[in-house]
Amino acid sequence: DTLYFGAGTDDPKNSNLLPGSTREKNSFLWASYFRKLTSDVTLAAEWSYWDFKTVAFTNNDPTRRVKGPRGTANVFNVSLAYQF
Repeated sequence: DTLYFGAGTDDPKNSNLLPGSTREKNSFLWASYFRKLTSDVTLAAEWSYWDFKTVAFTNNDPTRRVKGPRGTANVFNVSLAYQF
């Protein structure tokens, strides 16, 4: 059995965002689990959690910003690998 996990965040300064950019902050967590069922078949189960924050700029001016929509998501994947 093998377990992997990780996390990350991208949180740039608003003054560094290019005109038209909307992503203010993105964060994620993830975990993957692998289990060999037979000598040829492996099960993989993966989960990730995403958190997005957006921003809108008035006339593309980073000093004049308005909070935009925010979203979160849980993603689940299950797969089988056959090795031959």
